[in-house]
Amino acid sequence: MRRLAAALVALSGGCGAPAGDACAPYPGQTCVALLLDAPAGAAVTIDQLELQSATDGFPVDQLTPAQPKQVALPVTVAIVPRAGFRSDFSLLARGLLAGKPIDSATVSGTLAPGQHLEVEAVLAPLDAADGGAPGG
Repeated sequence: MRRLAAALVALSGGCGAPAGDACAPYPGQTCVALLLDAPAGAAVTIDQLELQSATDGFPVDQLTPAQPKQVALPVTVAIVPRAGFRSDFSLLARGLLAGKPIDSATVSGTLAPGQHLEVEAVLAPLDAADGGAPGG
């Protein structure tokens, strides 16, 4: 994974909705607080998130945390693009367990410089029979 112009904080989560604002440590900076949850009634544990975006100025291609650590969904992560980023973005998040993708979600939004944006998504289980596409 390449580490590009984005800062990611470690996963935090488990046991109900994550507390606090994931972007609070980044006052005055553009930040996306990404909340990822499991489907209703499902108990899902991951040990890393793979985050990818090819949006110009919002380059993300990273695993978080760097060292796998099991955590139950929901999880939050802060994504800080390069200074002055203003545009639409799209981001793919994959939940990993033991290095293998088990679920994914795509999120998108529009950011202005200095804005903190909260984005939520449900990680859909991947179907191994169709090459890992969501929803099978």
